Amino acid sequence: HLDRPFDYLIPPEFHHRVQVGSRVKVKFAGRKLNGYVFSITDTTERPEKIAPLIDVVGDVAVVTPEIFALARVVADRWVGSLVDILRSAIVPRHAKTEAQVLEAIAQAPVAISDVHESEVSQWLHYRAGFTFLEHLRNPNATPARAVITTAPGHDSIHLAADAIQIAAAHRKGVIAIVPDRRDLTRLTQLLTQRISKEAFVVLTSDVGPAPRYRAFLQALRGETRIVIGTRSAALAPMADLGLVILVDDGDDSLAEQHSPSWHAREVLALRSLSENCSLLALSSSRSVETQSWIESGWAIDLETDRALVRSTAPTVRATSDSELAQDPVARAARLPHMVFATIREGLKTGPVLLQVPRRGYQLNLACARCRHAVHCAECQGPLALPKKDGIPYCMWCGASAGAFSCPWCQGTSIRSAVIGAARTAEEIGRAFPDIPIRTSGKDNILDVVDDVPSLVISTPGAEPRVKSGFYAAAAILDAELSLHRVDLRTEEESLRRWQHVVSLVKPVDGRVAVVGMDSDPTIQALIRHDPVGFAHHELSQRTAARMLPAWSVTEIICVQGEWLKQKSTAHFESEVLVLGPVPIVPVQPGELLERVLVCSPRGLASHTARELRAIVGLRSSKKLPGTFSVRVDPVHLR
Repeated sequence: HLDRPFDYLIPPEFHHRVQVGSRVKVKFAGRKLNGYVFSITDTTERPEKIAPLIDVVGDVAVVTPEIFALARVVADRWVGSLVDILRSAIVPRHAKTEAQVLEAIAQAPVAISDVHESEVSQWLHYRAGFTFLEHLRNPNATPARAVITTAPGHDSIHLAADAIQIAAAHRKGVIAIVPDRRDLTRLTQLLTQRISKEAFVVLTSDVGPAPRYRAFLQALRGETRIVIGTRSAALAPMADLGLVILVDDGDDSLAEQHSPSWHAREVLALRSLSENCSLLALSSSRSVETQSWIESGWAIDLETDRALVRSTAPTVRATSDSELAQDPVARAARLPHMVFATIREGLKTGPVLLQVPRRGYQLNLACARCRHAVHCAECQGPLALPKKDGIPYCMWCGASAGAFSCPWCQGTSIRSAVIGAARTAEEIGRAFPDIPIRTSGKDNILDVVDDVPSLVISTPGAEPRVKSGFYAAAAILDAELSLHRVDLRTEEESLRRWQHVVSLVKPVDGRVAVVGMDSDPTIQALIRHDPVGFAHHELSQRTAARMLPAWSVTEIICVQGEWLKQKSTAHFESEVLVLGPVPIVPVQPGELLERVLVCSPRGLASHTARELRAIVGLRSSKKLPGTFSVRVDPVHLR
């Protein structure tokens, strides 16, 4: 409720230091707080009440008008406050580094390093790929927005580096975002090999406070045309921004963990609109969100020829229940004969990757006959089975599913998904005693492995790359387990993880074995190498179910009974759908919580956000106790 500008008097001693965007210290409600100068004016509504600034922090205006405007839009979009967004956008001050930078500039202005173009032959494999690059070369061209699902043997990081060089060579500012430290290290190394190290800056907390603040000041003062970084760099300042790039937009690390939970993909899309710049999204898979951009006409699909994909992609084969039933020993170990054969063949020429799903997530319910995941007939939400009466209910709308009938096989029984047998590195080692085994996951994540026969066992997202090429083969274990997680994006996320494994395997001659039902639509999409068709089908289902991204969905977690008290103050449009409230089973003793989903058509999303913002502001002004968290378009919707 205090998310608005407040007037303060600039004392005479600060006249020469205060600028729009300066950091300042003020007295607010009896406390000394940090703030930013939003604007400077000669008038105020209540001159008799105005208080003076206490201090000016530093001599650099750290917030540009463009970032102020972007932060306001992001805060409104995700029902947050302006200062929450600026906290992510503005790098913490490092006084010594700031003094050094200002002193160096006073002695000699910093020149922007020239960037040259690179060889871009891989772009020949993408329809309209060269047309997109020509847009980047043309200073007068209208912004182009494109999505690439990489072809077999291609790397998103290399294609992103090509686009970065072309845009920067033609004097356009570029911001490139990658999901994590490993991808950022690879992009940094690649750009260092191609262009001068001084031609770009890296914005991430991993580099340390001083280098990070130095890089931020360089971007702020227009001393570089290229900023690369992780999630928060999506809000970095950049003069003459001409291109924003996002690698692997489906990775959940691109979503801010703290409130408001904004997503780098949507922030870059907003920047593309507000700052009139081009956008490029690259991934080995296809998210439903970027598919919706393409189908709405907002972005173009730089697709590859299907014949080329089929002829160059590794061969993917999945097991089936009939195969497992014929091999009881293999079923217990979750390694049927086909997987053993794939591993043995791959070890003749190089390393073999085994992807093992993570443990510890909640499992969905499945039909006891055909094992397909079951959903609510009313809203297509996931079902849960309470311990008391044993009647399944929807975790989204709360509807009872006692009279269940499977739409696939008309079965009437529900069971919990089977987790499966042990799948540890020790068991794999007993099967291949003479082969070196390396594991990657948790606190021991490998970046690269040597191109020699070995077994690499990894959890999703921790797969190391082969130093000089590709894996000879790969196996995806317990695929069924991944498909029975309780989440709106279960199938989409599973296919994204599996497509990443396939992208690491040698084109043409590589082999990938999947331990899962070969009749499952998600596994079929992997076998066909068709993430685009899968994303199209998933989007049509989400649209029918009035779910993300076709509709905007806001998840509200609050104290039981609080939603019924507060919803009367909101004035939602008639098209807005409210699901719940549904009680949340507490993880530990404490306050009893409930969940509500507010589903709104995209055209009404801003109005719905304003109404929810009013509820949050009212509770804040009254200092009401208890939990009341709001997440707009959450990455995980269980």
